[in-house]
Amino acid sequence: NFIEYKKLNQQHEVALLCNNQVADIEQAIKQLLSNDFLYQKMVDNCRQAATQWCWQTQEQKLIAIYQSVVHE
Repeated sequence: NFIEYKKLNQQHEVALLCNNQVADIEQAIKQLLSNDFLYQKMVDNCRQAATQWCWQTQEQKLIAIYQSVVHE
């Protein structure tokens, strides 16, 4: 349940975020195992996120950052 994970999850809801406690993790796993709709929704969201969160798209962002630093 870290802030960067929250930001990413707001874009594509690919995870159940929880605290680093055994009971919380257990609850999240049970929720995924018992809720087929939620599980399938997250699988579908992962597929969508994979098109954006891949090297081919992230590479362009990294190149732009490098270019802005080099040209300053």
